[in-house]
Amino acid sequence: HPDGHLKIESPDPLGVIKHGSMQAKFLTCASCGSLVAVVHQFHDGLKGAVNAKLLNESERLKDQVVISPKKLEAKEKLRRWHSVWLNVSINCPNRI
Repeated sequence: HPDGHLKIESPDPLGVIKHGSMQAKFLTCASCGSLVAVVHQFHDGLKGAVNAKLLNESERLKDQVVISPKKLEAKEKLRRWHSVWLNVSINCPNRI
């Protein structure tokens, strides 16, 4: 939800991977390699989406919306992400 807030805290550095258009950062757990979230730094702040499969009560969330990002142009991706992603804050040893 775009009005929501995701706070990511980790005592260990997070892995950072970029794919496709290289605009988003995919954050991974340094210990197990699981995808934690995907983020992008917009002009008005950091926004992102959490990997719902890692949440204890993920079944309570709305059904996922499947989209093929490969079919979107770079600017279209940014517009979509900005309109649907959460506000994000990150507290970990490395700079994201």
